[in-house]
Amino acid sequence: MTTSNSVATMPTRASVAPLKDVKTIREALAHPELIERVKAALPRHLSPERMLRVFALSVQKTPKLAECDLWTLLGAMLSLASLGLEPNTPLGHAYLIPFEKRKKIDGEWVTEKVECNVVIGYRGYLDLMRRSGDMKAIHADVVYDGDEFSFEYGSNMHLRHVPTGSREGRKPLWAYAHVSLSDGQAFEVLPYPEVMRVRDNSEGYKSALRSRDNKGARGESAFLKNPWVAFEHEMAAKTMIRRMAKTVPMSIEFANAAALDSMSEAGRADLASIGHMQVVDLAALEAPTDTPVDFSPQQDQPKQEVAATAQAPAASPPAAGLPPHPAVQVAKAAEPTPTKAEAKQQPAQAEPQQPQPGTFDLIDEEGEYVDVKPTALEFAKWLVEKHAKSRDPSLLLENNQQQANEVMADPDGGEAAVLLQALYGGTAVVDAAIEMPMRNNKPHLVAYVEAYTAALAEAKSEADMDVVIKANAKTVEALPGGTRVAILRAVAARKQALGIPQAE
Repeated sequence: MTTSNSVATMPTRASVAPLKDVKTIREALAHPELIERVKAALPRHLSPERMLRVFALSVQKTPKLAECDLWTLLGAMLSLASLGLEPNTPLGHAYLIPFEKRKKIDGEWVTEKVECNVVIGYRGYLDLMRRSGDMKAIHADVVYDGDEFSFEYGSNMHLRHVPTGSREGRKPLWAYAHVSLSDGQAFEVLPYPEVMRVRDNSEGYKSALRSRDNKGARGESAFLKNPWVAFEHEMAAKTMIRRMAKTVPMSIEFANAAALDSMSEAGRADLASIGHMQVVDLAALEAPTDTPVDFSPQQDQPKQEVAATAQAPAASPPAAGLPPHPAVQVAKAAEPTPTKAEAKQQPAQAEPQQPQPGTFDLIDEEGEYVDVKPTALEFAKWLVEKHAKSRDPSLLLENNQQQANEVMADPDGGEAAVLLQALYGGTAVVDAAIEMPMRNNKPHLVAYVEAYTAALAEAKSEADMDVVIKANAKTVEALPGGTRVAILRAVAARKQALGIPQAE
């Protein structure tokens, strides 16, 4: 069984060497130089410790990320840190996607190397939109057969969409995005086949198709986890939002995210260069010709250099004999500071509520961020109360499992840890996920059954068994029929050993 790893730790012997000499992502995430760079790149409302934990869990949940070229992976992580978007979480802000670069050798296609791709999620764009004062609202959606839908450009410009019932089983016809600005509105509509062409040209989607063509549970699982497969509706809506970035005024963060997303999908983003840079500068990524985003510094928004030591709390002290880490400077676009007279004329605007370092996000069954709590105990009490009333308690637990695991693993978790252990059956769901063993680059199914059986043997109750079963459900679904039968037999045998009644 896999276990969660501490990220922001004291420097180890491996971290004494410069970051450029590090060989694995685990060493890199514990390296003082990377920790300083993440601190320097992050917006002030985010905790660097939390972001590093999210990065580590992303690799833990998607083991193929560890096979990626290290510098493309670090470049992807640092790029998302500069945008303040957390990857591979229930919030759906962004995703780190491994994809294989292939070439033909002796008439056969072989994998040359695995690189990391960045996909900005629909909700990530919404979060960036909320940070901008230019837009009042933005909405993107897909029109399905049977919906009421009409639009017109020109002097009678309008867009009207009335969804009718569930979209399950209905054919998508159009996709659109609509923006309400302080001085008007704008929208763009595309026939759905054109959206599918965007998907088909995505390097991440192409890599997912190749993974599906490879036999074995691992390839099928990688295909099913691709955002275009798992969240096609949201990805179509996100594609329309990204197109709007070309025609309406957006914040610099929104424009950077749109350019990064577009370049990554086209396979043109040089993320390795970001990994090597001492400064996170997304403008260094060469944008494709169909993404005319202007990254030149504006006259009213001078660049401001911020030293890492001044922007974030001090990092863990370096090991004995290590020279002090140099200050890392990050170029960020800063809003012009208004004069006192201008400040008096401007109405005070409430800042959007953002999670502060040391607080706990509250995420509902739909994966929506609903609130924050300042302590672990308040977070645990909220989750217990919400679980009792939830229409989908298992999904609620899954969406909040990352923070719950951290509390349960904390020796000083106290009452909060006790409440969460009772709620989760005493076992962290992430910790119960079993990585598929490999032999000769192929899934070793017999070893997986043995590991699954060993995990069940540790279960002391039906609740513990449910944790193991849910944590590995997607992997088991993708297994060949005979292997799935062996898993079901192992489950039945463990239930019998524990005296748990079994369904007829």
